[in-house]
Amino acid sequence: MHSGDAVTVVLDAAGRVTSVSGPVADQLGRTERDLRGRALVTLLHADDRDLVERVAAALRDGAPDGLPATGRLQTTDGGWRDVEVSGAARTGTRRSDDGLVLHLRDVTERRAGQRELERLAYTDSLTGLPNRARFMVALEGALDRATRGRRACVLLVDLDGFKSVNDVAGHDAGDRLLCEVADSLRAEAREGDLVARLGGDEFALVVDAGPAEAMALGERLVARLDRTRRYGAAPGAPDGAGPVFRVSASVGLAEVVPGIDASATVREADLALRTVKAQGKNGVRASGETLVEESARRSRLARDLPVAVAEGRLRLVHQPIVGVLERRVTGVEALVRWDHPVLGPVSPEEFIGLAEDDGLIVPLQRWVLETATAEHARLVAGGRDIRLGVNISARHLQARCLVEDVTRALERSGLPARLLGIEVTESVLVDDDERLLAELAELSALGCSVSLDDFGKGYSSLAYLARLPVDVLKMDRGFVSGIDTDPRGAALVGSVIDLGRTLGMDVVAEGVETAAQRDVLVGLGCRHLQGWLTGRPVPAADLAGVVDRFDPTLLGPEADVPVVVP
Repeated sequence: MHSGDAVTVVLDAAGRVTSVSGPVADQLGRTERDLRGRALVTLLHADDRDLVERVAAALRDGAPDGLPATGRLQTTDGGWRDVEVSGAARTGTRRSDDGLVLHLRDVTERRAGQRELERLAYTDSLTGLPNRARFMVALEGALDRATRGRRACVLLVDLDGFKSVNDVAGHDAGDRLLCEVADSLRAEAREGDLVARLGGDEFALVVDAGPAEAMALGERLVARLDRTRRYGAAPGAPDGAGPVFRVSASVGLAEVVPGIDASATVREADLALRTVKAQGKNGVRASGETLVEESARRSRLARDLPVAVAEGRLRLVHQPIVGVLERRVTGVEALVRWDHPVLGPVSPEEFIGLAEDDGLIVPLQRWVLETATAEHARLVAGGRDIRLGVNISARHLQARCLVEDVTRALERSGLPARLLGIEVTESVLVDDDERLLAELAELSALGCSVSLDDFGKGYSSLAYLARLPVDVLKMDRGFVSGIDTDPRGAALVGSVIDLGRTLGMDVVAEGVETAAQRDVLVGLGCRHLQGWLTGRPVPAADLAGVVDRFDPTLLGPEADVPVVVP
């Protein structure tokens, strides 16, 4: 800071400088001759040109809180100095046309230090983005502007898949991901928008526009952030050597509305965000009355699911898998169902996702394993040598307790391991985690078969597929739908069947609902079918009858009949 006493500047009633005294060059970076006769406001920064009026108002109202006041004054060389009005008085009586006497002092270094402290207080140290405190200040400003008719919105952005990156590849990889996301948000945001990191993997934007433009921005963010990423699992390891992670974003939108405070606006956006999460993630949703109902439903399910798991209020149904050559039921898949006492049947897609989000997936699937193996053991004891398939989440694999849970279920039920199939989704291919592969290999060594469920729905990698101890490929129902009318779809299914044959894997077609679909699949050499055509899911009590009374004519004629593939 420049040393010396304050500069005294006298202004006439029009705000022009009439006299100057003191160390003018030192304090203001200008000469006395340069200042005399000029309107002081013309030398102030555009954002600070109300400085003189603020000082005059403080004197007029007798409000000492108006001083000291600061503003930026342009120097002769075009630079800026922070100048503080440390004292002020009128030149004569209190008439409104009196001039002013101002005592000005250079506080540039002090203000720079204050701004640096403010920057640190309002900046996220990892990403360099504004932090939660700065976001709330910006939102308050948007609320103030909304009262004057200027529209604005809030976007809350939450990463999907960040925990896996942090847990598997380490915190350094997680930090890199957060910085990459911050760069992406900066790149997509428009001029006038504020991008902030609220903490963890949560980001937010104050969008200087109405809902339509904010929704378009949210959609661009979702599209940009939806990608697979690879990080080195060990410190210093090259990125190409690490596991692959699927990372996406869920976005909630709320409009800034006059009369609704900042916290309530954030809650509205968070409600929309949680709705996106509940509906499968990787999307954007705006707040509204419908969301309130959906949120209430999700909250009710989240509260009641732990009780349903703990008290065994879930139930299992079993869907047959039939062998085309054997012309009988060769296996069943155990499917979990939840009949809520108030809300009625809840779809597995809804409550399984909820269980994964709330950390309940392992106890839920542990219950499924123990219940399904016990029920199937009774079926096998009646002389029916068929396999049981149980779906397992990648989260259960990551918990490193699946082998122990499977072993315990087999021991308690007495079911032979060779009759139990563990069905996992393609996400294990995306994870490419050696520990997950080792867990699957241990299950295979135990005698269980491993099935890759919903094959073709996600991010299949043939290179990784060859490494997995997989015995069965279960084609996603999306392959089967329309196969009888789509030649390209039929060709793709034929390729999957050939791939399975080459790798020594059985192939099961899921979602077979019509005889036309069946005929095409059989003509392509698919040996195992599952779907409503050959058997709907039934309770364990009815399964023996379904197995024993299976109608082989559902598989078409037994003799080889040429099938024309469209």
